[in-house]
Parts: sequence; structure tokens; C-alpha cells
Amino acid sequence: MRKYTFVFKKKVVSDYLNNEGGYKYLAHKYQINRTLVRHWVRIYNYHGWEGLVGGGKSYTTKFKLDVIEYMET
Repeated sequence: MRKYTFVFKKKVVSDYLNNEGGYKYLAHKYQINRTLVRHWVRIYNYHGWEGLVGGGKSYTTKFKLDVIEYMET
């Protein structure tokens, strides 16, 4: 799965909010799926720009082992 930068997502959503095109037009313009454009706009509407900031969680090995141990007991 391709990951998109916050700057790219912000540009796409900003274009939509500034009425520079609909989902289909912007998807074609930026060569992405239109459902992705709709998804980013929806996230923005609910969570603001912070919602578009990626960032997966990274857990330490110790934490993972502690979770496994907890689940087994």
C-alpha cells in the first residue's frame, strides 16, 4: 500500500475545500482513487488537519513481549 505525505493530503483536501474540483476530478488530477479523496475529506471534517497526519505506532520488543505474556495468563 502506498503512503502519502501529509503535505500531499493537505493539498488534495485544500483543493476540494476551495471548490477546485470534485472527488472524481481531483482523483484524476492527482492520479489517486476518488474514494481516497473522499476519505481524506471526511477525516478532515471530523478531525481537522491533525487527522491527516500519519504515524503508525512503533512498540518496543519488551512491550510486545509483555503483551504476549499478559494475553497468555
